[in-house]
Amino acid sequence: MASSCRLPPIASLGLIYPRLYSVRAILAAAAPPAPSPAVAAPPPAPQLHATLPLSIEKMDSTDLFLLDDSVALTLWVGRGCPPELLQPILGVPAVEGVDCARLRLRDTGTAEYAALARHIDAVRWQRPHLHQVVRVVGPKDSSEPRFLAALTEDRAQASMTYVEFLCHVHRQIQNKMT
Repeated sequence: MASSCRLPPIASLGLIYPRLYSVRAILAAAAPPAPSPAVAAPPPAPQLHATLPLSIEKMDSTDLFLLDDSVALTLWVGRGCPPELLQPILGVPAVEGVDCARLRLRDTGTAEYAALARHIDAVRWQRPHLHQVVRVVGPKDSSEPRFLAALTEDRAQASMTYVEFLCHVHRQIQNKMT
């Protein structure tokens, strides 16, 4: 948390409302990199994929999800994630019985790894002042509650969802204006 005090204001927005990406969607939208032209031109700004709402209801247990909170990147592995998705990215067929804190992205030389690496580079390109480490979180892992706490659109026991809170604030402003 102390490192968040040193973030520029634009980067601290991710701490308040992180970005969530589906790895399966990143891989589906991946196109092979274009061949470089003979004349060197400055590379275009990398494009990010569409984000998902920060709600557990929008997440599929057979997918991987990447959470960007401006400080770190967290790769959440769903309970039913198939080996054909895990093997090319993490180098393991399943996360059961594996300490997810020790898992790292592995350059397996596959198109799946390359597509995810390009997306991670695009996220890091937006924050050149900070190198975001990729942490892997699995089901029932000790870090999973921290990941789930970042899903701000989910209803807590005695509070509103993020959308309900925004609607409430909007109604209060409307009442003061009339």
